[in-house]
Amino acid sequence: MVKLNEETRAAYSRYLLELLEAEQTTVFRLKFLDLHPVDQVEVFQQMDQAQKEKFYKLMTPSELADIFEELELEEQKDVVNDWEDQEMGDVFNHMNADDVADFLGELQEDQRQGILTSMDDEDAKDVQELLTYEEETAGAIMTKEIVNLHELETVHSVLDRLRNEAPDAEMIYYLYVVDEEEKLTGVVSLRDLMVAQLDAKIGDVMSRRVVSVHVNEDQEDVAQLIKKYDFLAVPVVSTSEELLGIVTVDDVMDVLEEEATEDLAEFSATRGATDVNITAFQAAKKRSPWIILLMLFGMITAGIIGSFEETLEQVVLLSAFIPMLMGSAGNVGTQSLAIVVRGLALGNFEKKRIDACARS
Repeated sequence: MVKLNEETRAAYSRYLLELLEAEQTTVFRLKFLDLHPVDQVEVFQQMDQAQKEKFYKLMTPSELADIFEELELEEQKDVVNDWEDQEMGDVFNHMNADDVADFLGELQEDQRQGILTSMDDEDAKDVQELLTYEEETAGAIMTKEIVNLHELETVHSVLDRLRNEAPDAEMIYYLYVVDEEEKLTGVVSLRDLMVAQLDAKIGDVMSRRVVSVHVNEDQEDVAQLIKKYDFLAVPVVSTSEELLGIVTVDDVMDVLEEEATEDLAEFSATRGATDVNITAFQAAKKRSPWIILLMLFGMITAGIIGSFEETLEQVVLLSAFIPMLMGSAGNVGTQSLAIVVRGLALGNFEKKRIDACARS
């Protein structure tokens, strides 16, 4: 795999685009696919519309799926508009169900149904199930691409299964054990399988101390649980303890970033205005109520100061303290904001209690 630093990335991207323009397809594919997926996306983002049309024809649905998953939402919408229904369905069939559900959740109902119709029935069914769960819950961010084990299976048979099923699974470092009713009963790590005797039963190798989350549990609580136990994944179960899927650490990283941004926006009165995809006018519109309110408070403060005009005329030195006091108030607010947001990120504060205090 080619490793690029900041200096060579731009030059290498231009080189690849030149290969694409010259229709040296074999060399382009070889060089492009040798890049890290993140670098592949950066090259793709530099393509004009004509180059993208050539690019789509060179890539397989699986390769396009890897790139599509790394794009931002607005870029994904633009790409989908370039694809025919069948081409679009082939790409989404190669994506994880949770990634497809995240994207479809941002679309209108007619667009969503059109994409689901173009997908394979089984893949579309998994995506539709994820879309039924409430937003910001464990069910909404979980993935269903998992490998389930049973207690009576042998280590040898499981290793054989993994060779065939692992490529389609989201994660195999943790494997979860279920009974005949698909209820979660244990967990076994890939490391445990590798060191166990081949004829050993999974029931003898697994651990029955399984930490799981309910499908309707808040996504932030799931993220904090994974952080607390240093898990790579956590199983998601129904009320009857049926294993429904898993939430992986990469999904949790997105959740933590999303929640931290939301908390910061709440306490800085910029909710909805931190999105880089909105215009300056839209951002100003969202922030204007708070700005107007602060201007009103400023006018009230000025009125109070004006009532002491005679005192200030007699002792002019007192006026020097006005900007100091106002500046100190701003600094105290900034410091308090930083402490609270950092506390929320580390889990030292409970958001519900802070919201209750703010309302009171």
